Amino acid sequence: MCEEKNNIEKKTGIARHDLIGALILDIFNWSNLFGEQIHCVSDVPGVTDNDYSTRTIIFEQRTDNNLAKTRNGTPIIIPRTIDAS
Repeated sequence: MCEEKNNIEKKTGIARHDLIGALILDIFNWSNLFGEQIHCVSDVPGVTDNDYSTRTIIFEQRTDNNLAKTRNGTPIIIPRTIDAS
């Protein structure tokens, strides 16, 4: 959320909420910072009232299936292996 009256960053001429959003996307989009790859599924600019501009960025993390298995009531993690046969 950025205040509307000082919304434009003077050096680049870009709205601050757009600039901050671009930096966040550059750092997090398609990264493995959380252990699994994440990617942006929504990037929506908006206005909360006459005084503030906003940008809502939603990331999605996909987790592979069959990583956990239950044996005798105890969950265990099965590591992925490559079958070369």
